[in-house]
Amino acid sequence: MRASWQAGAFDRATTQALEGYGAEVFGYLVAVAGDHGLAGDAFSLLSERLWKTLPGFEWRCTLRGWVYLLARNALTDLRRGPGGKPHVPLSQASAVGRLAVAIRSRTETHLRSEVKSALQLLRESLPKDDQTLLILRLDRDMPWEEIAHVFAGDDTLSAADVTRESARLRKRFQLVKQRFATLARERGLVGATK
Repeated sequence: MRASWQAGAFDRATTQALEGYGAEVFGYLVAVAGDHGLAGDAFSLLSERLWKTLPGFEWRCTLRGWVYLLARNALTDLRRGPGGKPHVPLSQASAVGRLAVAIRSRTETHLRSEVKSALQLLRESLPKDDQTLLILRLDRDMPWEEIAHVFAGDDTLSAADVTRESARLRKRFQLVKQRFATLARERGLVGATK
């Protein structure tokens, strides 16, 4: 992806980013949005924003972190109102748009066919930011520095800010895990420990 970006092949780099991260990011959006329609709209908006902003991306965070940041911001914008809706139908934008639609369709089919476990339902009852933290760290195995950029909402954090935000998020993660474990025990989903 970086080689495509450095060569100025931004459509190719965007396509590679969506192929590489699209399914996992759409899965994240479905989990946090709790609504396939809203998640689909957010994925379309994220894809458009990635396509438009990739030429100016400065690699201050990883591209994966940037894609999650765009996804989280797209979902937030859509929840605030209609101003965040995509302005260019992705199907008309380029091959990137067609790829985004295909990834969204494949992932929706996969997610709908999965049976949700009681633990997944329990996680969905947590606040959205806590769900995001669990998904990025546990499901996506994302490093704390990337998670810090996602939660900050931009990629311009100084090294000191990244360190501070990472430490704050690690502490929050521990609290969320403890609360989740307590809820799971209370509901009989996991055995009690001594």
